[in-house]
Amino acid sequence: MTARSSPIFVLTHMQAAGGEDFSRLKRKKWCGWQFLISGEWSQTPWNQGKNSFFISHTKDKRYWALLDRGFPRRIVAVARVTEALPIEEIAAAMMYRLASHGGEYIELPYDYGDIDPVALWTKYDCLKNA
Repeated sequence: MTARSSPIFVLTHMQAAGGEDFSRLKRKKWCGWQFLISGEWSQTPWNQGKNSFFISHTKDKRYWALLDRGFPRRIVAVARVTEALPIEEIAAAMMYRLASHGGEYIELPYDYGDIDPVALWTKYDCLKNA
């Protein structure tokens, strides 16, 4: 039995390796941004803030992007998928990879877009605990 490779490949703006691929992929033509989640992060009582993430995809839904509407406003992660997957699974993979590389994250969510928050956090926790 062989291990199944992941159907999602994620690059973030925090990675030194893959920087050229990230830059190339983030310039793709996106089909409009959909609000995903907003919330707060905190490292100490004096170092905290808010993030709002939006998600988009290419016309063929093969490439996805995660936009942080904080400061500075920018695409923070891109993903290539090899099969049709729920938006929550793709978003969780990008959010997890971004946070694990020391990038933007949400610790205390307070608003969700048109997604299933339970599915999003279930997948996120699954990746975090793998």
